Amino acid sequence: MMKRLLETKIPLSEVLEEQGIDTLLTSDWSKLENLVKVMEPIAIHTDQLQTDSQSLSDVVPCLLNLEAHLQATTIGKQSAQVLLQSLKDCNHHKYRFLASKIEAEKVTTRTWL
Repeated sequence: MMKRLLETKIPLSEVLEEQGIDTLLTSDWSKLENLVKVMEPIAIHTDQLQTDSQSLSDVVPCLLNLEAHLQATTIGKQSAQVLLQSLKDCNHHKYRFLASKIEAEKVTTRTWL
């Protein structure tokens, strides 16, 4: 939706100006552009993972890719850092059981060897 708003920026501004309605400031448009750049990979991965052909094994690489994108981004750094922390917190909460199972498997494997 934000991307579409940016695509229609000029005609929208013209219509609003004709109607005497205030439009976004240049700094607001810039912030919106930065936010779209930060959020674009999230939208892409969301679309990819929604398809019927994807499996659970595709989730972790997508999450790691998003984490790398958010760490590397220089545009909208503050927003990216908030999203990154939220992603890390969510992943830790959702996938902590995997870490414990993997650790248990390592111990069992060592015992049998």
